[in-house]
Amino acid sequence: MNEAIDRIASRQHCLITSRQLGTLGHSRRQVAAYRRKGSLLATPYLSVHRLPGGPVTWIQTVHAAVLAAGPDAFISHATAAVLWALLHVCRDYAGMHVTARHVVRIPGITAHTISLGEHDTTVTQWVPITTPERTLMDLAGTLSIVDLGQCLDDGLRRRIINLERLRQGVATAPHAGRRLLLPLHELMAERIPGYRPGDSDWERRMDALWDSLGLEAGDKRCRVKVNGHTYFIDRAVPELKIGAEYNGHEFHHLKSDRDHDAQRAAELSADGWHIIFFTDATRPETLRNSVQRIVDDRRRWMFGQPVVDQARR
Repeated sequence: MNEAIDRIASRQHCLITSRQLGTLGHSRRQVAAYRRKGSLLATPYLSVHRLPGGPVTWIQTVHAAVLAAGPDAFISHATAAVLWALLHVCRDYAGMHVTARHVVRIPGITAHTISLGEHDTTVTQWVPITTPERTLMDLAGTLSIVDLGQCLDDGLRRRIINLERLRQGVATAPHAGRRLLLPLHELMAERIPGYRPGDSDWERRMDALWDSLGLEAGDKRCRVKVNGHTYFIDRAVPELKIGAEYNGHEFHHLKSDRDHDAQRAAELSADGWHIIFFTDATRPETLRNSVQRIVDDRRRWMFGQPVVDQARR
């Protein structure tokens, strides 16, 4: 292979299309020879090839689908919702959805033929995709109003959905599709300026678990400023600089999320914070023992207070 191929594939999750190879001057016969030699590997789509050495991931398969659909195609609908981590779609996700201006007929891909505006599309993780607002509009006709509202609140909570952009998108939607957007009209009418989406269902369950274990009450969504940055810790005991983070499986699955989390953790640690991470799979007794041990150690270290014998509590 050559540098030009590597350069293109490096921005496409180790993928390259037959069209791109042709543009670089590689004939069909040469591409077939690369496949026989193992220099190019198969993907679920005949027109898309994978370079050896890189891991096979879900996001790579998603990128392969949109590349197979053509240069004017975008990941959309339920697939886009999973990539944006909109919770209530992730739970029931199945299939691969793309939207393009032209008709796409590729086995394994559900294609939607729509002309998208420039404000309807973006790129995340190198993948051409519909914006969170457009994704929500596409799902308005398939989700219940309850699930749609939870997706909207989840996007608002994580600041990936902007209500004004969503209103503009709905207002300029083609007349033929406006009936499907009526649930969004209803939801946006309830979300007036100053509206707060509150905690997610998962965060409320984790708060209930925390309280049921009799742990230090602490502060919920504790605001902390470090090096000019403002961070929010799910549950914190500020005077001891102890925090607990609830890592739901639906969150933090994109590289950009993980990079942000790593930077955040490093800055909090440098400021003296001890952050405990747990998920809904963490055993309650493990959480209780971990938190209490850290609380006792911090009290002894910071204030010289004796450790409370847990057997007597």
